[in-house]
Amino acid sequence: MKILLSLAAVILAGAGAYSGEGAADNQAGENNMWKIGTHTEKVGDLEVNYFSVDNGTIYADFSDRAAWTLRKLKYKGEIMVRDHHGAWNGTVCSIPDNIPVEGDPRWSGTGHGDEKIESLQLLVDGQPHEYSKDMKLEGAEIRIVKKSRMQALAHTAEIVFPASGDYIMEKHHYKAVEDMAGKFNFMYAFMHCNNKSMAEWLAGLDAENKTEEEGIADKNSLAAPLKDIPVSLEKDIKSLAFYNAEIKKGLVYVYPEVYKGSGKFKNSIYDRTIDVKFYFRPEIDPKSPVGKEFFYQIKVTPFEAEPEEWKNVARELRKNDSFPKSEAIAEK
Repeated sequence: MKILLSLAAVILAGAGAYSGEGAADNQAGENNMWKIGTHTEKVGDLEVNYFSVDNGTIYADFSDRAAWTLRKLKYKGEIMVRDHHGAWNGTVCSIPDNIPVEGDPRWSGTGHGDEKIESLQLLVDGQPHEYSKDMKLEGAEIRIVKKSRMQALAHTAEIVFPASGDYIMEKHHYKAVEDMAGKFNFMYAFMHCNNKSMAEWLAGLDAENKTEEEGIADKNSLAAPLKDIPVSLEKDIKSLAFYNAEIKKGLVYVYPEVYKGSGKFKNSIYDRTIDVKFYFRPEIDPKSPVGKEFFYQIKVTPFEAEPEEWKNVARELRKNDSFPKSEAIAEK
């Protein structure tokens, strides 16, 4: 596997060096520079490699154990999107039972297994740096670009940490490199395992977010079997906001358009034992031929608000639905 970190970055040295998760928590507001760190975590008997991106307000990390997908997303020290075994973020494909996969049966992608990493780049202001476990770097803008293979699909995932420092943007591209017939059931293009306490939600259903739906997940739900997990929303949407009244923080997810979802599932909220999980299952022909391409993107913006004001704050933030063109993906 080729791993290249392209970072127009200033190497931090001495007492001012960045030292991993939370190191910049007390520096919020002093500057918007994103800091790159690496660390390892013990997962069972495995020592798992991570890299992190942190500007003192937003912190995110990614692990090789989960095919370099997002593990934790923190905002001002609070976990918004969580990591836990069985809580995977990113893209996963459902594979027919007769196709052998490396990992969880029937799944290819993320921590489920089977996703083959072809390359990984981190682009920060444009200059390349080789990956090392003790890397300490910083830059104004970071773009994480991962290329991988999930059975019949070639996948490029680009995650952008912008110079504004106030959101992240995920761009996912897929191309059939084999005929998909008999090798693909469906895909969750985006999965986000929101903290269990992110109970309140507000969805914008049309392109202008004029039609809304809202709900409250059961924070005390401990339903474990998949068939017993409460499911809500199940609609095509333009945006979805989650909020935790106890910490007065939330997340706004917004698409550039209302994507067509698959069947009844579409965009669904699963109130699981360990999280409140937001899934997007796009409408994709499982018999798509070689060369067929698919592209989806989503912006994730954390925010702070008082309980009586959070919906109005979310309504304003979801208007920020512009998506700069990707430098790594040929958008169509």
